[in-house]
Amino acid sequence: MNRDAGQKATSEQLAPIDGKVLSELSINDDGRLRYVYLLKGNLTRSQKDYAEYDEKPHTLKTDTWSMQTGLNNEAVEKPLKQKHISQPNKNRAI
Repeated sequence: MNRDAGQKATSEQLAPIDGKVLSELSINDDGRLRYVYLLKGNLTRSQKDYAEYDEKPHTLKTDTWSMQTGLNNEAVEKPLKQKHISQPNKNRAI
């Protein structure tokens, strides 16, 4: 998601966007704030899957890790599973 981050959008910039803005996330990139927006129902979205969420078992999976949360709260029920990464990039922001 960091590679898609940019300047904070104004309400005028967000108004014509198809779908609903679910969340605005800010990323601190060495003191510089960058923003990404999570949208629901936007057909022009990126084809890249950053994460996959399955509502029934409450699981979130990415290319490098996965977790499962509880039905009534956000506390982690099952341990975080991290996939092996052969050469992690220590400078890469998430």
